[in-house]
This record gives sequence, C-alpha cells and structure tokens, in this order.
Amino acid sequence: MTVYEAEELMWQRRGGENWLLKGDSNTGYFHGLANGRKRKCLIKSLMDGDRVIEDKEELKKYITDF
Repeated sequence: MTVYEAEELMWQRRGGENWLLKGDSNTGYFHGLANGRKRKCLIKSLMDGDRVIEDKEELKKYITDF
C-alpha cells in the first residue's frame, strides 16, 4: 500500500466516523456531503479523439454507446 492509498483510507474512515456521530438527518452537514459527492462524481466533459464532448445529451449517448 502506498502512502497516498494509506492517506485516502484514513480520510475515508474519518469521514465515516463523522457520519455516524452526526447522522444523516436533514442537516447542513448531510447536504454538504451529498452535494460534494455529486460534484465529485459528475462528468462534465469527455475527450473523443481530438473532440471534446460537453453537451449533456451527447455525453449520455457517448457513454451508453461505449
């Protein structure tokens, strides 16, 4: 395990502890986590050779056709 992987694991565990302590009730903390995860996982653009795909509908089609 690299140092980077160990650090990532530590932060994941720490985040889980906070989640258990603060719960997922309708709080600012919960919404901050949910929105942050959505932003992190959102695909805004993809490269197809030399072309950049940014349109949502084109992205959906490109991903499903892949």
